Amino acid sequence: MNPTVGRIVHFHPNEHDSLYKNNSAEFHAAIITQVWTPTMVNMIVFPAYGLPEIRSSVTLGNSANANSYWAWPPREG
Repeated sequence: MNPTVGRIVHFHPNEHDSLYKNNSAEFHAAIITQVWTPTMVNMIVFPAYGLPEIRSSVTLGNSANANSYWAWPPREG
């Protein structure tokens, strides 16, 4: 699946990000606002508490990655 503007994804902050462990959350909802490549996007992140924050050039990743990353939400059903 390719990312497109307006899609909802999960943003996983690294330990140096201001959203890390915000309200004990492992990840936050985000909306893609710009697609650079199929694996790199800009987004607006919506933490459980606080104001939305912008993140730029976030790469698709996994938990083995030391950087903040985005991921597709799991499918239900």
